[in-house]
Amino acid sequence: MTASVETMLVRWKKHEGKEIEVFEEFRLLTSEVVSRTAFGSSYLEGKNLFEMLMKLYFLIFKNLFKFRFPGISLLKPKDEVESKKLEKGIREGIIEIVKKREEKAIMIGETDSFGNWQEEARKGILQIFGKQTPNSDGLAKLKTIGMIINESLWLYPPIVSIARKVEREVRLGKLIVPANVEIFIPSLAIHHEPQLWGEDAHLFKWERFSEGIAKATKNKIAAFLPFGMGPKVTGYSTDFEGLLEDCQIWKPTSNEKILSNEQRIRRHLTGNCACDYCKWPIESTLHILRDCSRARKDWFQAIINTNSGANKVQVLLAWVPPEIGLVKLNIDGSCRGSTGAIGAGGVLRDHLGQWIGGFAVNLGQGEVLEAELWGLFFGLNLAIEKKLHDIVIEMDSDTTVLLI
Repeated sequence: MTASVETMLVRWKKHEGKEIEVFEEFRLLTSEVVSRTAFGSSYLEGKNLFEMLMKLYFLIFKNLFKFRFPGISLLKPKDEVESKKLEKGIREGIIEIVKKREEKAIMIGETDSFGNWQEEARKGILQIFGKQTPNSDGLAKLKTIGMIINESLWLYPPIVSIARKVEREVRLGKLIVPANVEIFIPSLAIHHEPQLWGEDAHLFKWERFSEGIAKATKNKIAAFLPFGMGPKVTGYSTDFEGLLEDCQIWKPTSNEKILSNEQRIRRHLTGNCACDYCKWPIESTLHILRDCSRARKDWFQAIINTNSGANKVQVLLAWVPPEIGLVKLNIDGSCRGSTGAIGAGGVLRDHLGQWIGGFAVNLGQGEVLEAELWGLFFGLNLAIEKKLHDIVIEMDSDTTVLLI
C-alpha cells in the first residue's frame, strides 16, 4: 500500500496547478494495491486486465434487469458474447501474471522460503486419490490442504471484523462489560497480532497449523476468527481435534452443522454408513459426539483437564447398547426443589443406538419418586404402542426398581 500511494503522489506532482480526477486516481490506487497484494505486480502490468474487468462490470449492470427465456432465441445477444470473451481474457490474464510471478520467485529463490507448499499439496492429493477423481470421503484426509486453507483463512480472513451487542453484564478477564454495549472485534488485526502469533504474523507459513488449530493458537480459540466463534465456526473442534481428524467426522453441511455418515449416505455423498474410526455399523451424530470409542476417550480427557482435583475421582458414564434383537428403554424423572414441579422423559433405542421413540411429560406437583414411577409408566406404554416386547429398562432410581 505504501509503494502504491507513493507512486500516486509522484504522479500528482506532475499535475501541480491542474485539476485531478480524484475518483479515477483512487480507482487506480485500489487496482494497484490489489494487483501488488494478489500478484506481486504493479497496476501497469495488469492494466489490460483491469480494463477488461471494468467492461465486464458495465455489461453486468447493463443487463442486470433484463429477462431472457431459454430456447426462444437461437442467437446469443452481443453483450453475452462480449462478456464471455472478457471472462476468458481475464482468466488467461490472471494465469499469465501468476506464471510470471512463479518464474520470478524461482529465479530469486523465493519458492522454498517457507517450504514448497504447492508441491506438498500436490503430493498429498496424489497420495490420497492417485489418478482418480477426488471425492468427499478423501477430501477430509488431505491434511496439507487443510493446513493451507487454515493459513489462508488466517492471513486473509473473509470477515475482517465482527460486531456484537452485549445482552447482559459480562466479565472479560479484568474488564467488566455492561449490558447493551456494542463491541467491535477486528478479526484481521487479531490474526496479525505479533503477541499472539509471533513476529512472523504477517508471513504465509502453511506449516503453522501442522498440529491443528489448538496448538497453533496455544489453546486461545479467540485468536483464530475467520468466520467468528460459536457453534457455526468452520474447521476442526479445538477440544477434540484429534478425534475429528482421525474419524473425519467434521463434515459440515451448507449451514455448517455436523454431517454424519448416516446423513451423508442419504444424500449420496458416501457409500459407507459405518464410523470411519471405530467401524460401528451406523455413524449417527450421537455416535460421533458420545458413543464412538474415540469420543469417549476425548470426553474423559477433557473432564480430567477441567476438573483436576487431588481428591476427585472421575467417572465417565456412557450409554451401553443392549444385545442384538433387544431394545433399551432409558427413563428419568426430575423434581424442581423450589416449586415442587415434576416431570419425566424417556427414549427407546435399538442395539445400534437408533431412535425408536421418546417422550417428555410435565406431571404437575409432586415428589421425585412419583416422577420416576410415572416415567416408567409412560415408557412402558410407549413400548406397547410400538409393539415391542423384548425390552431392557434402564433408570437411576433404586427405589423404583425395588418397588417393581
